[in-house]
Amino acid sequence: MERPENARWERLLSIARDTMDNRPVLTSEYAHAMGNALGNFQEYWDEIYSHPRMLGGFIWEWADEGIEAHPQPLPEGGESKASPLGRNGGAPFIAYGGDFGDYPNLKAFCIKGIVDSYRNTTPKYEEVKQVYAPIWFQMNNGRVEVKKYDPHFDLNTINIKEESRNGYRYVTASLKEATSWAPKGHVIARSQFADATAPKAKSPKIKENRGKEKDSSLFTLHSSLFSLHAFRAPTDNDKGFGNWIAKDWKQQGLDNLRDSIVNDTTHIYKTANGQIRMTVSIVKEKDSSLFTLHSSLIPEGQLPPLPCLGITLKLPKQLQNIEYFGRGPWDNYPDRHAAALVDIYKSTVSEQYFHYPRPQDSGNHDDVQWLKITDDKGHGWLIESLPSGGAGVGFSFSALPYSVQQLYNATHDYELKEEDCVWLNLDCAVMGLGNSSCGPGVLTKYAIPQRPHILRLRFTPL
Repeated sequence: MERPENARWERLLSIARDTMDNRPVLTSEYAHAMGNALGNFQEYWDEIYSHPRMLGGFIWEWADEGIEAHPQPLPEGGESKASPLGRNGGAPFIAYGGDFGDYPNLKAFCIKGIVDSYRNTTPKYEEVKQVYAPIWFQMNNGRVEVKKYDPHFDLNTINIKEESRNGYRYVTASLKEATSWAPKGHVIARSQFADATAPKAKSPKIKENRGKEKDSSLFTLHSSLFSLHAFRAPTDNDKGFGNWIAKDWKQQGLDNLRDSIVNDTTHIYKTANGQIRMTVSIVKEKDSSLFTLHSSLIPEGQLPPLPCLGITLKLPKQLQNIEYFGRGPWDNYPDRHAAALVDIYKSTVSEQYFHYPRPQDSGNHDDVQWLKITDDKGHGWLIESLPSGGAGVGFSFSALPYSVQQLYNATHDYELKEEDCVWLNLDCAVMGLGNSSCGPGVLTKYAIPQRPHILRLRFTPL
């Protein structure tokens, strides 16, 4: 018997493909759900379904194992510690290794479930639910067909609903009747297909002459308002067993970039062994309140794999309302798309960040065509993707009440304080999540290639 837990995926496949061996391959701890995780989970199951000897595997694990605690008052000159539930006071938080003065410990290594310590679901839970669905859909000559992964699943127990909108056909399978494990209407699986006959997604309506008002300092853009976005608060996968890539980011200085100004539109951000050249040009369209932004981002020298590449804009705090056409409703990354369909979603800035016990990057949305961010009166910005001459149109964004640095420096969620602004990150490239906290890192196709990248956006005041 082989013990393939923590083995690289290629090794598991080589076992399954060995023609001199007929043993089934069941993987232990093949996906480690620590923090913001479960990248390339769909790829795991594409491979499992592709080979009859691959039986599946065990996710490590179902639930976070944090302990609800209350912070003690900070003694003068001492370190703050946690106390068990119900003692002292302060807002409750999820404690992990070391919070009770315990030593040695593995810190947040007990926080590795697809549901949290209270058994609430998470974005990674939604990914598992979609990938583990017993059925799947395919489009054949304009008709949706239902296929079964599980030969024992009874298709008569579900309703299939099709909707056409936003250039897609959306398909949902839900339970006809309540069962012992789920209520009537519980969604089993969802999917979408590009549909040329479906109504196209409409951009939000623009108020005529908006942005020409005298009291509207909000509606002025210039290149100095933008800074480079090339670092994220490391996820648990980024830190990994060997602190693999987060350590490289720190050693190269990505966590504390300083720029040198070349001219009004170009900045160079130096790292230990390389640099990132950022050029931002903004043109106000003639006889219009619209702005076109063109940003060139060029990584140069010996750089580690970058977590993201784009620009950051610091916006007034009153811009709390979000509507966008892209992947959602929960956050998603290039290697975690199965459960995040492209649609029009509404949310708020405060709802964008998922609160992991140990703060880390969260809130990203991919394949975005347009984003509207406004105050309660509907004033703000419409940001639309423009063709850049690359492989596709679309951008990624996150809009958070916390800066990257605050997330990076905090060790517990209760330390986070909403800031007096909105941090809007607009990216032309984002690295996936991978499984490196206990397994494979980010697959090459989900890494950011070191070449020039272009971001082109239209900003329209609302």
